[in-house]
Amino acid sequence: SFVGSHATGGHRGAFAARRGDEKLYFRDGDPRGVPWAFDLASGRWREMPASSSEPVPRVGHEMVYIDSLGAVLLYGGGTGTYFDSRCAIAHCPAALLADTWLFDPQAESWADADPSGGPGLRFGHAMAYDVVSDQVVLFGGLGIGGVETEVWAFLGDTWMYDPATNEWSEVSAVGPTPRVLAEMVHDPV
Repeated sequence: SFVGSHATGGHRGAFAARRGDEKLYFRDGDPRGVPWAFDLASGRWREMPASSSEPVPRVGHEMVYIDSLGAVLLYGGGTGTYFDSRCAIAHCPAALLADTWLFDPQAESWADADPSGGPGLRFGHAMAYDVVSDQVVLFGGLGIGGVETEVWAFLGDTWMYDPATNEWSEVSAVGPTPRVLAEMVHDPV
């Protein structure tokens, strides 16, 4: 039997490797917003302590490790979930988020990156980090389909985050059709 927690959904993780200290960091859909760390050497999970400054609990966000910063970037997602027949997926977030956070694995602390610009409110987007260009690529997700409307829409835009300047910029690129809950991974070859 499983003791000490309960089943949750909407979780995302990021792998961080620095000087032999390989861990997988995980922030899930738990209403408490508890982050977890998995130590690859010991094969053990550890609930991490709460921080005075950290993102609100969320689902449908995305996380990637940025090598140049030695930090994990978290973007967007939503708070709470509910069923909405207008939503293209079974359970939509009650509120969308458009925030960018950085997690320092060494200090085990969060900081609101508060970058200029950004992809806007979205849930279920895909992100990957390209170590060669030192950029984060974000694609798609679920958002609000128009100004002052509550109609859900699949998003098909592509954004780049530059950790050196702490700026998001939209990329004009022909790409996949709009989609939500997709996955993305960087292939360095």
